[in-house]
Amino acid sequence: MVEDSYTILEKIGLNPFVNEFAKKPPLWGIETPGDSTRAMAMEPFLLLLDEPSLGLAPLIVKQIFEIVKKINTENNTTIFPVEQNANLALKVAGRGYVMENGRITPTDFSENLLADEGVKKAYLGF
Repeated sequence: MVEDSYTILEKIGLNPFVNEFAKKPPLWGIETPGDSTRAMAMEPFLLLLDEPSLGLAPLIVKQIFEIVKKINTENNTTIFPVEQNANLALKVAGRGYVMENGRITPTDFSENLLADEGVKKAYLGF
C-alpha cells in the first residue's frame, strides 16, 4: 500500500512533497493535485473534476491538465472535468459536452468542437 502511494504521488507530480504534508498545510495550488492523488488511490474508472483550474495561476493550471491527461492515458481512467475554461478542457479531452442554461447544446469529438466556428465564437472567445 505504501509503495502504491509513492507511485501515485510520483504520477501526480507530488513526490517532492511526500514529507511536507505531515509537517504543514499544503502550499497554494497543491490542493487540486492532492485531491487527485487521493482519488487515484481508489483506482476509479471515472474521475469527476469540478473546476480544476478555478482560482489557480496559469502555470499550475497547465500542470494540472497535464496530470489529468496522464491519468487518462496511463490508468485508462475516464476523466469528466466540469470546467469553464472550455478551450483548455477541449484540448485534453476526447469528447466535449457544452452546457448552456442547464442543457447540453453541442456535443462532439473535442477536435471538431475546437474547429467549429459557432463554438469558437460562443464559448472559446475567438
